Amino acid sequence: MIKLTSLILVVGVAICGCAKKTASISATPISADKAAKIAAFNCGEIMQAIEYTDAKLARAGQVQDSKASDDKLMVAGGVAVFLPLLLFTEGNKGAAPIAEMKGVLEALEGQAALKKCKRSAPRLL
Repeated sequence: MIKLTSLILVVGVAICGCAKKTASISATPISADKAAKIAAFNCGEIMQAIEYTDAKLARAGQVQDSKASDDKLMVAGGVAVFLPLLLFTEGNKGAAPIAEMKGVLEALEGQAALKKCKRSAPRLL
């Protein structure tokens, strides 16, 4: 009984420590300073910032999604074969920058809509 309880506890901790997929990471609100800077942008600057942030978010998202997949494999291997593998899961270290980029992107897109800016390229992510 103690072994089963320990196993359930270890698996629960490991699953909670797994990295999240990019799509499941929510945007965080940006600071008032960043919002003021973005509000001062003209349409060209907004579109350029959107393209830059989109590309940066796509690259960070690929890394985060890879970590999430690796963590799931580590947990499966740890549970099935070798419990110490659970100590090597990455966790959500990369989630904060992604959430911040998503927040910036939302603010930029909000300003683009307010200023009726025309978007030249589709979003990458």
